[in-house]
Amino acid sequence: MHGSEVGAASVIFGLNPMWAAAILFAITYVVVMTEKINRAIVSLAAAGLMIVLGILTQESAIRGIDFNTIGLLIGMMVIVAITRQSGVFQFMAIWSAKKVQARPWGILVMISLVAGIGVMAIWGISQSVMTAALMTLVEIAGLLLIIWVGRNALFELPSQIAQVIPQVDSQLWLGVVPAAFLAFFAFLGFEDIVNIAEEVNQPSRNLPLAILLALLISTLFYFLVSVVAVLNVEPSSLGNSEAPLVMVFEQATGNKAFILSLIGVIAVINGALVQTIMASRIFYGMARRGLLWKKLGQVNAQTRTPVIATLLVNSIILVLELWIPL
Repeated sequence: MHGSEVGAASVIFGLNPMWAAAILFAITYVVVMTEKINRAIVSLAAAGLMIVLGILTQESAIRGIDFNTIGLLIGMMVIVAITRQSGVFQFMAIWSAKKVQARPWGILVMISLVAGIGVMAIWGISQSVMTAALMTLVEIAGLLLIIWVGRNALFELPSQIAQVIPQVDSQLWLGVVPAAFLAFFAFLGFEDIVNIAEEVNQPSRNLPLAILLALLISTLFYFLVSVVAVLNVEPSSLGNSEAPLVMVFEQATGNKAFILSLIGVIAVINGALVQTIMASRIFYGMARRGLLWKKLGQVNAQTRTPVIATLLVNSIILVLELWIPL
């Protein structure tokens, strides 16, 4: 009796139990996709068949049920069923359609981008940082491209210094103050690095070094790009342009700047990814100090990231993107 039970569990119709389970899963999936039979009935029948065939024991099948997840799903379905009667979902659908001018692909693209950013932030800090670093290199390549196409102006800088630095009595100095404010905000964000201090080796040494290097490199790029732009295009034209770097590229090369448009999209995605990581760590830190819901301070055992905090940040971004006019 005991030997037959062992044989039934180790070989099923001449197949390894793993292969038998995979075949049963494939058949179940096909039947569910046909929608000829209620999917719940099909799933329960397949689960029962796995126990009957000896692929799983009844005890292991029960242990595999996550009753907490089932309870959460039941609660969510109850909330959705009640909320649907209020018309909230219809309102959100109409609002979203107006937001993207009735283009469903627009909604799909926005949701896909936000979801992709959330998945990347949850996947792991190493993967997220590597992705952000690669996109940053693409952005740097775009700035280097601007400097390269306008490099001839840099060689003329000594003779054109008056064009870069306005005279004391010039009306151009009226633009220096608002430009200084813009420069101030351009240097905001470097301090966000400290939000991931717990995930950095030797933070007391590496974090200050990273911030200083980022400041120095960014300042160098700001200076070179600004000089190239001013020497290649009239300042008044730059001020009236919504895409000044595109104008510099097109005037210097005579070609359309499609590559810069693509780099601009990558820059937006990179910024969203970095801010998602930073904001989730802020929520995580506040939750660990008892200032927010304690679940936000939990770290997933596999990804080693604050999944709930990241999902909250991702949800806030999606709401702002779809329904809040910014």
